[in-house]
Amino acid sequence: MQIQVSNQACEVSPEFIVQVERRIHLALGRFTSRVRSAAVCFFVSSEEGRATEHECRITIRTEWKTQIRIEEKDRDLFAAVARAADRTGRAVERQTRLRYGDGRSHSSVM
Repeated sequence: MQIQVSNQACEVSPEFIVQVERRIHLALGRFTSRVRSAAVCFFVSSEEGRATEHECRITIRTEWKTQIRIEEKDRDLFAAVARAADRTGRAVERQTRLRYGDGRSHSSVM
C-alpha cells in the first residue's frame, strides 16, 4: 500500500508525517491487499468568529477501482487524523464485506 502525505497552508514536521503514516497503517493494516493507495492531505480553515480548525482528508483507492474519501475537522490536527483513519478503516471493512460477505453462513445467523 502506497501512502502519500501532503499539506496545504499547514506546517507539519517529518516526525508528524511518520506518525500519520503509522496511524494509517494501523487502521488499514489488515486490508493491505485490498487498498492500492492512500492519500492524506491537511488543510487549515479559519472562519471569522471561529477558532482555527485543522482538516484531514484521506482518499483511498481500492483494488475494486473505487475511491473512498473521508474528511474530519478538529482544532487538534492529530485528533482529526486519528478519527479520519478510524473511519477509513471502517469504510474499507464495509466495502470488503459488501464484496465478499462477512464469512458467516446465513443459517448460523438467527
